[in-house]
Amino acid sequence: MPRNAIVLRSSARIGLGLLSLAPATAALAQGTSIDVRGLFLSNCAQCHGETGDGQGTTKLDRPARSFKDGGFSYGNTPEALFRTISMGIPGTPMPAFDAALDEEKRRTLAAYVITLGPEIREVKEEDMVLVVRDRPLVVRGKLPPIAEGAVEHPRGLLIGTTDGFTFEYAADDVRLLGVRQGDFVRRSDWVGRGGTGLEPLGRVVCLVEAGDPGATFLEGAKPTPLRARLESTRVARGEPWIHYSLLDAEGTERAKVQETLRVSVTSLGAMFVRRIEIRCGASPLELAIALPAPRDGTCLEGGARADQIHATWSNGDSVLFAALMHPKDAFRHVEMAWHRVTLAPAATTWAEIALLPLDEYSDDVATKLQEISTR
Repeated sequence: MPRNAIVLRSSARIGLGLLSLAPATAALAQGTSIDVRGLFLSNCAQCHGETGDGQGTTKLDRPARSFKDGGFSYGNTPEALFRTISMGIPGTPMPAFDAALDEEKRRTLAAYVITLGPEIREVKEEDMVLVVRDRPLVVRGKLPPIAEGAVEHPRGLLIGTTDGFTFEYAADDVRLLGVRQGDFVRRSDWVGRGGTGLEPLGRVVCLVEAGDPGATFLEGAKPTPLRARLESTRVARGEPWIHYSLLDAEGTERAKVQETLRVSVTSLGAMFVRRIEIRCGASPLELAIALPAPRDGTCLEGGARADQIHATWSNGDSVLFAALMHPKDAFRHVEMAWHRVTLAPAATTWAEIALLPLDEYSDDVATKLQEISTR
């Protein structure tokens, strides 16, 4: 085996998968006196299925992980799985088993779950860098802080586009943290949902609200945040798509959203655009869509009209132009902070949020921004 090689598991779905069992862990799974299979069937199979395929008998509000595909929320090593089994996953149906099962049983379960994954193959160190070629790539996993003072995100989402940019999201609430430029990502787990941590390789060229953005969607006359719950991602017609639902404080689904991304070239540089398509649920929705606004920023200029609001912000270190666009006359109320619309059941609308990072702000830049915002 080459010196820098790491043994991984392959997956027919994405080509590569899980880190292999260490010898001691494999022995634990096979040589323990505990009835491993019975332990799995009595504690895990109801949700994850008897074969670990995610097709259990318990009805859940979202699909359970398929161990056969190598899907894990917080990592694919025995220790990571032991922690997940012990502590559960807050906000999901996955419970904690630290009180129900002793440590030996939890470690045995962790080892057994890994054996349900795909077959073993060898992957070299240099093969761990994902490269975006002729179509966008989407990966999920743990993300380090995008900027100094920001937090890490155990559930992160990276979308690499063919023009060399990477859109970085917090997947728990589908909030755009920023945009990078350069190489895509290095990963040592090679699974689509979590692992040992992602290492984004590009340089941050656009940071949204210091890497800690507020909610994009709000509800009511005095807008309160709606939570976005990620449902799926896909690449279609050469475009990346994110699908999620909007939930109110009680957890009721208020709308479905699909979002795609593009990069638009302007006279001041690359502008990053989120196109958001919204379909209202079963009840009318008083929806507000917020314009990104740094908490510690100063507004240098701004404007509002029937189909757009825009503002240029500075926090002393950087300058960011942000615009929120939508169909003319679709939104009934326009303010500098957000646009508001009332949606009837099953009604649809769309909006675009554009971000343009700037090196400086001057009279010449202001003139060019005026041209961009009136297109």
